[in-house]
Amino acid sequence: MTARPLAVGDVIHGFAHGAFGRDHYHCVRVEAVGPDWIVARNPGEPDWAPSFASSTEELGLCAQARDEGHQTPWGEPVQPCPLAGKVTPTEPLMDVFFVAADGRTIVHGSVIEIGDDGTLTVRSRQ
Repeated sequence: MTARPLAVGDVIHGFAHGAFGRDHYHCVRVEAVGPDWIVARNPGEPDWAPSFASSTEELGLCAQARDEGHQTPWGEPVQPCPLAGKVTPTEPLMDVFFVAADGRTIVHGSVIEIGDDGTLTVRSRQ
C-alpha cells in the first residue's frame, strides 16, 4: 500500500525516523510541498528553523511518521501532540496562497483549522 502523499497542513510527528536528522525531536507541520521536497516547521516555535526533506527515502519516513501518529521514545506515557487540534480564527496557523476554482485567481488566506482527516479550513484575506 502506498502512503497518502504529504500535503500542506500534515503533522509529522517527533523524530520522524531520522528524516530531518538525528537531533530533530519535535512535531512539525508541513508548510510547502513540491514534487520531491517538503518544508515543515513548528508554528508555535518561531525561533526554530524550518525542517527540509528532499529525498524519496526522507519523504517516505515523513509520511510514515505522519501516519503512525504522535509517539514517545523509551516507553514513556504518550503525551498529546502539541500541534493537534484546532487553531482559533484569531491565531491563524499559517498563511497560504492557492488558485481559486476559476483556475486563474490567486487567493491569499489563513489556515484556521486542520481536521482529523487532513482537510484545511481557510479564511480568505481578500
